Amino acid sequence: MIQTRLVQFILGLGLGLGLAACSNGTSFGIGEQNATFDSSIKYNNKVDIIWVVDDSSSMQQHQQTLSSQIGGMVAKLNALKMDYRMVVTTTSVGSGYTGGKYLGSPAVLTASTPNLVGILQSRLIPGEAGSDKEQGILSLDNLLSNSYVSGDGQGFHRDESLLLINILSDEDDQTDGTSASVEQALKSRLDQLKQPFRPNVGGWLVNFIGVKDTTCKNALGFSPIGTRYLDLVQASGGDSFSICDVNLEDAVSKLQARVLEIITDYPLSVVPDVNSIKVYMNGVLIPHSSLNGWDYIPSLKVIRFYGTAVPSAAVSVKVDFTPAGAS
Repeated sequence: MIQTRLVQFILGLGLGLGLAACSNGTSFGIGEQNATFDSSIKYNNKVDIIWVVDDSSSMQQHQQTLSSQIGGMVAKLNALKMDYRMVVTTTSVGSGYTGGKYLGSPAVLTASTPNLVGILQSRLIPGEAGSDKEQGILSLDNLLSNSYVSGDGQGFHRDESLLLINILSDEDDQTDGTSASVEQALKSRLDQLKQPFRPNVGGWLVNFIGVKDTTCKNALGFSPIGTRYLDLVQASGGDSFSICDVNLEDAVSKLQARVLEIITDYPLSVVPDVNSIKVYMNGVLIPHSSLNGWDYIPSLKVIRFYGTAVPSAAVSVKVDFTPAGAS
């Protein structure tokens, strides 16, 4: 019999779980008989968040709705001891406009920023005095350029962090150029700036709150569907949400949940016997449940945590399983 293999890890909300495991030589492969492996791994819990807010006419109500929901997201990130940074920009690019640069001072907001929620709520309501030619992609491209990152934008980007981009707009992007060329230019910029943090998981993620179907389009008076933004969402594995939702609470909650999935997903290097998996947090057995427990995602070969079982920093998590086919 090959004994069940045991992996002990201290989970500090890491974004680089797989990379960290590889660097520590952790392996779940079937090796010598009677072998067990205990490992304490230092995790990366860093995420850099860019909010891109449409500041054209007709947007103030949507800005206010998003702003009113942001406190809950910040509270959850703080509760899980996330090391995050946030900046806000707009979709208006050109002389006299604020797109393509960070709003406010201090521009970079963190968990230690005094009155963080109040400041962030205010910045998410830049008003409606911006351009009606919404150029969110151009704004991002300028914001991520080498000249800005190394100049006025210093102090925000971190090489080892996940870059999360959240876009709020009731229009499609109107950056000059064909959709294919505009989107590819930004994707190339992002790929150059952010390396994948583990196999099959990129270093950047785009989420969109906007017009995603004809129902919302018609409700807003035939506003165009945000096709370019939706293409970036699909390319990055992000999520999209309807700006026509009454309070956007569900959108903000799911944005937060998606980040936590990426952070706390634990990759396995071999396929496990799912029935043999046992997960403990601080010595307490966690149920196999997608409500407040864990589940195994075969397509990604990861253990994913849900609800109250999403681990916070410094929680000791033990995963015990037998590789599939072991006898």
